[in-house]
This record gives sequence, C-alpha cells and structure tokens, in this order.
Amino acid sequence: MQVRRHARCSMNGCDVGFSLLITAKRLVLRRFCNEDIQDLIELVSDASVAAEVGEPQPSEESVRAYIAKQKGIEPFGENQVMDLAIERIADGKVIGLATVIQKQFEKVEIGYALGSPYRGQGYATEAARAVMDYCFRERGSHRVQAIASSGNSKSWRVMERWGMKLEGRLREANLREGQWCDLLY
Repeated sequence: MQVRRHARCSMNGCDVGFSLLITAKRLVLRRFCNEDIQDLIELVSDASVAAEVGEPQPSEESVRAYIAKQKGIEPFGENQVMDLAIERIADGKVIGLATVIQKQFEKVEIGYALGSPYRGQGYATEAARAVMDYCFRERGSHRVQAIASSGNSKSWRVMERWGMKLEGRLREANLREGQWCDLLY
C-alpha cells in the first residue's frame, strides 16, 4: 500500500513512529509528524473536537509543541497518552486522531476525535476497529475499553458498533461545557 503522506514525511526527515502503522480499508493510523501541522490546526479549530481533546490549541506554536511532545511518548508506555493521526489513504488528509492509553494488566483505553466534515461516514468505526484489532492481535491486550460522556450519544453509538457493551456509569463525573454529565464505561 502506498500512502503519500508517509513518503513526504520521510523525505522531510520526519521518520518518527512510522514503524507504528495501523491500517484499515480507507485509513492509516500513525504517529503525528510536522507535515501534519496544517491538518491538525484545522482539526482542533473545530469546536466539538477542541472540547474533547483539550490540546493542542489551534495555533502553529501549540500544534508544534504537541507534535514534539507526542514524538517523545513511548508507544504503549504504561499510562502514556499516545495520540495517532487518523489519515485518509485516498488523499493523505489527517481527519482525526485516535488516543491509546496503555493501562496496567494488559488493558488499553481508546478514544477518538474526528473532524465534523468526516463524521457519519464510518471513519470512526473503521479506525477504532483497526486499533482494537492491533491491540488484541499485535499487543496481546486482554481488554480494550472506552469512556464517553453521557451527553455524547453519537460517540456511544459508535462504541456499540465496535462491539462494546455498557458496563457502568459514573454519575456527574465530568464537567462538559459548564454542565456536569455522567461518564459511560
């Protein structure tokens, strides 16, 4: 499979993390590189994405710092918050990010944020399935879990499509847009 972004990043000396590639039918998930700055600024400029991810801010300086921080994270290091770019294979566009947190005892927590124009097209489901498959098959994970705020019903429906089942609810555990909401596990 030829993915244009990877070739461009490698040519510009941005080779960090390209040994970690998770592929799906229409997507590739990989570590962020400096070639992603403009796509990432666009992504976090989306208010709904910014509310979920917290960082980076939609400025070149903040995005550069975020990418540098992500480059320093050991893949699957315990309790490290590793974000992966969700790149569309067809055009090399970064359309979202997937978060992977390696927990103790072979547990992994995953999350995702997708830009508004790319929602409702199956990208989140495809990306999450690829990450889950990678965690179970390649990493030998025992459990993959996710958390969604009760106010984010679309995210929970995506998790159900992944095959996840609701296991618990923490009442008023998250402050979202000035309102306390439940967290669904």
